[in-house]
Amino acid sequence: MDITIYSESPHEGDIQKAANLDFPVNILVSAKNLGEFRNLQKQYLESSKNIKKVGYWLSLTKKQGCWISPFTDKSALESLFIEIEQDRSKKPLQIMLDLEPPLLANGIQMFKGIPGYWRKKARIKQFVENANEKNIEVVTAEYPSILGTKFLQRFAGIAYDPNKIAHLKVPMFYTSFVKSIVRSRALTKALLRREARNGKKKYGDNFGIGLGCIARSGIALNPKKKLLSADQLKEDLQIIQDEGIKKTFIYSCKGLDLNTLYGRECHDVLKEFAE
Repeated sequence: MDITIYSESPHEGDIQKAANLDFPVNILVSAKNLGEFRNLQKQYLESSKNIKKVGYWLSLTKKQGCWISPFTDKSALESLFIEIEQDRSKKPLQIMLDLEPPLLANGIQMFKGIPGYWRKKARIKQFVENANEKNIEVVTAEYPSILGTKFLQRFAGIAYDPNKIAHLKVPMFYTSFVKSIVRSRALTKALLRREARNGKKKYGDNFGIGLGCIARSGIALNPKKKLLSADQLKEDLQIIQDEGIKKTFIYSCKGLDLNTLYGRECHDVLKEFAE
């Protein structure tokens, strides 16, 4: 399986944690602009031969809306897109759009971002549609289907159909979070299997699954929520592998501290599935 690890805290030890991984891995690193990303990309690639590729996770401040959606601050959104579109390096670039409204991080921005909603929705779609022409590979992190039908998500501008617009679709099926809603690990696993099976059937290899959480987010994840155990991570990986999913995205690098028993256990599970 092709494994990608989210790096949300590159300046807080993530680079060293990634360098210690002894299996083939990709990194998606959070950066505020293209220049910062290029610098971090260089550091990650130089830190270990096991790191195959480093992608650019477009990030914003809480005030700007945190993630990419029609509720995002208009000038911040446009600044990110224009910088990428006008980049003359012509180097292949993988970017990740975290398609989420800022409800969990900054509810006020939900209201402040309403003006220009339809124009921003169209601008995000235009960016994704034109990416291939600029040698850009787009990954979209999206809500899983249990948090709203795909029609409603597409209508809201936080999901796209890979059969119509070329990109890699990655629902964030974090079973540590889903279980806190449905209250059953067995039901959570059944829902994960359904998500993987339906996604593979509809989108083929243009579909991956986000798994976790093996670390807490400083933005949105309630610190009281339990993390995924290493055994549960293994179960989740086995489920999506059985359903033919070839790419998984793990949240996040912060949890892979090999100085801790938990970090070593999660590392060994990922190594078992890595290709």
